[in-house]
Amino acid sequence: MAVWRSVEDGVDAAQKDLDGLHKDQLACAHRLGNLEDGVDAAQKEAEALRERIEGLHAPAGMATLLPSHPIAVPGTSLVLDSGPYGCFLLRQPNLISDHILADSFWDSHLKPVIERAGRFDGSAIDAGAYLGFHSVWPVSFAPSTPLSRKSKSIACCARTFC
Repeated sequence: MAVWRSVEDGVDAAQKDLDGLHKDQLACAHRLGNLEDGVDAAQKEAEALRERIEGLHAPAGMATLLPSHPIAVPGTSLVLDSGPYGCFLLRQPNLISDHILADSFWDSHLKPVIERAGRFDGSAIDAGAYLGFHSVWPVSFAPSTPLSRKSKSIACCARTFC
């Protein structure tokens, strides 16, 4: 009887091992199914993105400036960037330009001062402007009116040509 008991114990142990392996197999199959679903979803998103990109048409020799995707000006050290604080023509390499390209606010200690003092119906001069960051940033969040659109144009032109 002792021999039978040990064989019976061995069969029970083997059955438990097989049950555990079967559960592991089911879990792996479930995880694999989730991965396959994720790959299918990613492929559909990639195809939709590809279609959107193909739908963008710029005139020959022109580029579309997307937020946080700077464009280098060939043959120069200049980069065109559209970030959260406005559109800038930046020099590379440059400390201030690097800061703006990282979507950081240059001279962050001045931000609350400008926000308190700034008015949409007034005028301001960014004296000593290097890149015009503090000229462009305030008009980037101004309400869209004919006057604010003109102010944005003037700020951009003054920054570019001064």
